[in-house]
Amino acid sequence: MNTWRMPLRCNLPATRRGIGNALVKIGSHTQGSYLQATQAAEFSHLFFGQGVRQGFSQMMATHPPLKDRIKRVMPDWNGRFEATLPTQQAESDAPEPEYNEERSGADPTLGRGAGSAAMAAVLTGASAQAAINTMGQPGQRHLAQARATLEALPERIKTAAHEPYAARALVYSLLLSQDKTMRHHQLKALHQVALPDVYRALMEYGPEMLRLDVTLRLPLIDLVLPALRSLSMEQAQHFRLCMERLIEADGQVTLFEWTLYQLLLSNLGQQGSGPANLKLNDLQRECQLLLTVLATAGQDDPVEISAALNAAERELPFSLTATDDISDMRALSLAVERLRRLKPLHKPALLQAMARCIEHSGRILPAEAELFRAMADILNCPMPPLLSDGA
Repeated sequence: MNTWRMPLRCNLPATRRGIGNALVKIGSHTQGSYLQATQAAEFSHLFFGQGVRQGFSQMMATHPPLKDRIKRVMPDWNGRFEATLPTQQAESDAPEPEYNEERSGADPTLGRGAGSAAMAAVLTGASAQAAINTMGQPGQRHLAQARATLEALPERIKTAAHEPYAARALVYSLLLSQDKTMRHHQLKALHQVALPDVYRALMEYGPEMLRLDVTLRLPLIDLVLPALRSLSMEQAQHFRLCMERLIEADGQVTLFEWTLYQLLLSNLGQQGSGPANLKLNDLQRECQLLLTVLATAGQDDPVEISAALNAAERELPFSLTATDDISDMRALSLAVERLRRLKPLHKPALLQAMARCIEHSGRILPAEAELFRAMADILNCPMPPLLSDGA
């Protein structure tokens, strides 16, 4: 059973009614959002700029509509988005805590520790192949890198990752824009619906998290998962809806945001699942979309994109051509859902094609490596970090 769904009861607890009203508030403010396309090659972290011409609620087409979700937690809701309880309205009108980027006292070199240095080294095709070959069998070098990565994470962040309120705040902070104006808009929107304790934790850890290196983001997700798995069904649904509100609030839906959202749902057991009975030949279109996304994440040169797909094609029983609109995150969600159902013996070929796609130029950027690993994890094929030849 999908644990996001809750049994209907007429006598609603205060927590459930509070969550229901928070969802009503989300619905009352939700509008279609658009992403202004940027140069795909210009990124220093995993915020890719493919344009999305639809709202977040449309993008996540496999999830229940907002009205259905509200009815599940608040069966007596009248179906109108404008009404909220006076106490909920009063809380959202309270002054917002100040987001002071200087008060954390964070080291300006945060994220440039040993773990980051190891990933900053040049990664090659051999790095991706080694990661695939050692799935489920990490070696001493992987263990050494894991220790270095943990040492690179700030102690305060590591401690916070084990506490359910702070863990949610750390996830929210990963979704905050680097642009100060957009970030303020996101925080204002989140303040209307987030639990007060979680929002206060975001104010405390957010400034430090803004400086977190891209190579430390997946390890941090691994650290927060146990705390997130301890959430009740009501808390989990509210956490998910707050993520959606935060993603949509700045008018942008990036590939990083989509990937983080899918990665969390996958690891928390909230993704739709079916029998693993599909063959690679049955999923040519889905493979083509996923690989085009990987090919365009690191560059926007059509020649390079074509070269990446040609490299990936050598591992597959069919040819590949770039899809017209890689910004269709709804289609990507549906494609990944079907690719998760590949027969176990058919997944290695897809992973090899993904590796060839990002390594075709002879050099893998750290952000490309993390996207590769995140996508593999979403496909239920978690793999160890990519190691440089000279690490």
